[in-house]
Amino acid sequence: MSSSDEKEIYVFCEQCKQNVLLRVPLTSDAATRGGLMSVVSVHGNPPHALMAYLDAEFRVRGIEYPAAAQTADAGRIESVPESKTEALEEKVELGLLALLDIFHPKRKDAIKALAIIMVNMLTKKRIFLIHDEKAIGTSVISALHDIASFEEDLITLINHTILSKSELNPFCVYDLQQNKLLHQGPKIDSKYFERILQDIAKHENPYFRLKNEMSKIVYAYGRLQEILSALDSSILDTQLACDASIDYELLPFLLEMAESEGHNIRSLVKKDGLGRALRSI
Repeated sequence: MSSSDEKEIYVFCEQCKQNVLLRVPLTSDAATRGGLMSVVSVHGNPPHALMAYLDAEFRVRGIEYPAAAQTADAGRIESVPESKTEALEEKVELGLLALLDIFHPKRKDAIKALAIIMVNMLTKKRIFLIHDEKAIGTSVISALHDIASFEEDLITLINHTILSKSELNPFCVYDLQQNKLLHQGPKIDSKYFERILQDIAKHENPYFRLKNEMSKIVYAYGRLQEILSALDSSILDTQLACDASIDYELLPFLLEMAESEGHNIRSLVKKDGLGRALRSI
């Protein structure tokens, strides 16, 4: 089936801790009808099932792991009611919208700040958050670590007394009380994450969507770095996206991060004009 006949979407599987490719025929009844659809993937060793719920724009709105699914169920696509994702919404101590409110009372500024924090987390750079109330700062850090599924202790909470005695440049430093970014950290374009956060914040189950998106990116970025480190000749960008298990549209953002960490992207990665043209048909 050609790329013009189907939509390819990567989702992160919590059971095998890998990105999984879903292919949705654009001519299927569920896709042409619009609304919410379920797509089944049976993969891994031992085989296990993942059921992703996609909206009309093919955004992942929820995931379940049905125990009874069989190999024959792989690729099954069905229309489901919109209310399905409401039952899947995660109950968390600090949800995405509440987290954004702590970063800044203005949603646009909060999204920009959180996007910068997330880029620093992805590149495993130190981050300092400032708040004089330890309980609030700790809850923010717990939420960020949970969203990114990170075990590394990248984020440090300090109060204003410690801040006045510290030189924290060039690390990323954000004042949660004054809603102010003091230092950005590495100069990496965070606009991709801003767009993602703007979209996610408008729909149901935003915490899950952001967590799955982050897990997907963390996995793909790790694969990307492994591939780039092992290359002894150039690779086409379309092939690299496939090997790293990530949506092609996300590749420029990941390559910019990799370049900031010392990878020679210009000599290693070549643009596949024909491949991109075929994908756009």
